Amino acid sequence: AEVQGATQAAQCELESYKSGDSRDSSNKSLKERLAEAKTDLTAKKGEVKASDLQIKHLKKELTEAKKVAKKKDSENSKLKKELEKAESAVKSAETKIGSLDFDEKKRTKLADALQKEEGEAQKWHERVQKLQAQLSALDFQFKNPESGFDRSRVKGVVAKLLRVKDVSSNSALEVIAGGKLYQVVVDTADCAKALLEKGQLRNRVTIIPLDKISSRTLSQDKIKAAKQQVGDKAKPAISLVGYESELANAMKYVFGNAFVCKDAETAKTVTYSKMIGAHCATLDGDFYDPAGTLSGGSSKSSPSILSRLHSLTEAEKKFQTHQSNVVQLRGQVKALDSASKQYTKCKQELDLKVHSLSLLKKKIDASECTQLMNQVATLEESLEQAQATHETALEKQTSLEKSVKQLEKEVSLFGKEQKQLIKMTEDKVKKCVSNEKKEKEAMEKANQALQEVTVEIESSAADQKRLAEQIEQADATIAELNAEVESAEDEVALKKAAYEELQMSLDEKQKELSKCDKQSAQITTEMDDIQAEISNIGMEKKKLEHKLSKLEKHCQEASDTVASLLKKHPWIKSEKQYFGMPGTDYDWESQDPEETLEQLAKAEAAHNAMAKKINKKVMNMFDKAESEYNQLTEKKRIVMNDKESIEKVIAELDEKKRETLEKTWIKVNKDFGSIFSTLLPGTTARLVPPEGETFMDGLEVRVAFGDVWKESLSELSGGQRSLLALSLILALLLFKPAPIYILDEVDAALDLSHTQNIGRMIKAHFPHSQFIVVSLKEGMFNNANVLFRTKFVDGISCVSRTGSKPDQRQVKKKKAVPALGNKENQPVNV
Repeated sequence: AEVQGATQAAQCELESYKSGDSRDSSNKSLKERLAEAKTDLTAKKGEVKASDLQIKHLKKELTEAKKVAKKKDSENSKLKKELEKAESAVKSAETKIGSLDFDEKKRTKLADALQKEEGEAQKWHERVQKLQAQLSALDFQFKNPESGFDRSRVKGVVAKLLRVKDVSSNSALEVIAGGKLYQVVVDTADCAKALLEKGQLRNRVTIIPLDKISSRTLSQDKIKAAKQQVGDKAKPAISLVGYESELANAMKYVFGNAFVCKDAETAKTVTYSKMIGAHCATLDGDFYDPAGTLSGGSSKSSPSILSRLHSLTEAEKKFQTHQSNVVQLRGQVKALDSASKQYTKCKQELDLKVHSLSLLKKKIDASECTQLMNQVATLEESLEQAQATHETALEKQTSLEKSVKQLEKEVSLFGKEQKQLIKMTEDKVKKCVSNEKKEKEAMEKANQALQEVTVEIESSAADQKRLAEQIEQADATIAELNAEVESAEDEVALKKAAYEELQMSLDEKQKELSKCDKQSAQITTEMDDIQAEISNIGMEKKKLEHKLSKLEKHCQEASDTVASLLKKHPWIKSEKQYFGMPGTDYDWESQDPEETLEQLAKAEAAHNAMAKKINKKVMNMFDKAESEYNQLTEKKRIVMNDKESIEKVIAELDEKKRETLEKTWIKVNKDFGSIFSTLLPGTTARLVPPEGETFMDGLEVRVAFGDVWKESLSELSGGQRSLLALSLILALLLFKPAPIYILDEVDAALDLSHTQNIGRMIKAHFPHSQFIVVSLKEGMFNNANVLFRTKFVDGISCVSRTGSKPDQRQVKKKKAVPALGNKENQPVNV
């Protein structure tokens, strides 16, 4: 714009020179321009005087402010020294932390990895324990049969000594081995004998001595023949298991004489081949015997023993892997713990020093000296601006004075040098035109820059407004910060003293923590031992449960024994009232209560000490065992109640039995005496209990002839004893009579008189029963209602019937039937 104006002014000046009044672009003559220049010069001189007065005033204020600031400079220098000291302390703390070989992120990652590995190790440990519990039947436990016994001589159970090479053949190998999987391998027969005699084995076992066992293996001819017939579908069982070389004889004994086949067809081919004829087992568990038998069918729902052993081996490997990782990570974490403690200590020191530095900076910013220094800087800046304005005004005044002189000179020389001025002005116009083109190009560039500057100015204005608001807020908080700084200094002093005390306490705690770490390691070892002990306790629990069932049986037997003892020893009932009474022979409370309380206190202290060392999961297991125990206790209570009910019923049944036996005894005793008196007149017989006992303990047979009682039945003759026995049998039968009886020659050894007495006795005592009596004596015939006679007539067996009534039936003849042992003319008395 100035260049364009200069061009227009030069053109106007050229036209004015040509017109004769020397007008410029503003259409003003030289005289008018001279008057304006003089007016501007006068105004500019006034500005110079005003700026000179402002400079003097600012210098005076600056001098006074510097004097006041100099007085406060000692306080400010002290604060600056403290600030430099604090900054130096922060830098040294940061350098100390940087020199430490510690990475907090690495420590966190290691801790997370350790926690994860511990979880995995615990999971696989529980899996191993579960599988070990399922395979408890494979645990061979024994005690040393002699002092200094080398336990390595006992190799172990067969199932644990082998390694299955192909998992798919587990079922086949288990079928082939059968019960041999549970047999125990030892080195010599002497060792086996010592174990059986003095090893206190809990179960019956079969032992395989390596020095005596005879190995059975398939011949190479059979193996080649099998390969030729079925190829690789059949393999010797011994080739599918791995084992130590010293166990070769035992493994050949178990697996040496059988093939494992892929399918049933292959097994049939190998088993029933004349060239092979060996035992075979399929992968599904079917077993083929050359003798013609076949075992198989549905497979087991549960995994086989070898599969469980394989799972146990895998679980133990994974547990050992995770456990080694845990040990390694614990070592790394422990190695970083010492550096971590030092890092934490240095970090706390750095935080305290940084906090102190920030408080000191706030104090310095809010101090009076700093405010005075800021005021001095502001005054110096204002003074510099005023001086720059004064110099600019002086330069403008000098320029105006030159313009006035030039205009005055031009006015005086205008008439003389008009042509020369026109030429000079034309040159000036040309120059201004060229300058105008250059200025336009520069103007375009300046416009672009102006737009950018405009945007910056607008953002600067917003920032200026925001900063003004922050300055106002800062001024308001300076006073508060001054008060806070003073209280913070007091607090820092207190915190510093407290920090020193806490640091001392922290050192002591760190020492205690190192002790606790050692104890923790020891506790971890003890926990592992406890876990092993818990697994053993689980095994003992199962054994105790089995033992408990036996003890319950023994308890029942003991109850029966107690009942029999009460019957056998009557004194127990009379002495029972003294049981538990002090001063008697039955004083149960012989222990001292104080000693018992001391033992209780010791037990509680030991319990509390162990509670910190025992794994929490043990409590869950204990709660489970306790609940099971409570269930068993409840079942026992129910059983005991049932026992009482049963004993009550038994007592009632015993009473009824006693009453029934007493009634039976009285009835049978009466009939026994009556029947015997009928069979043998002049005698008496009865059933009496032994001397000093009751009829429940047993009965004796006593016989009297007249008034004389016999001491023993041996004093009687054979016939008398026969009559006595017959009388007792008939008396028992008379207690509950039957509708029919059959007697076969009961009178064979008796006299005729006694035979007649038997017939009269049957009629007298059994009026409602029918008797079929086989006899050869007339005394019996006379009392019969119907008489059947048999005899041989001309080789024919004839039976004749004779009744006691007159209308006797005729004899019926039948064809003779040979009968061995029949007695001729033997009547059948009915």
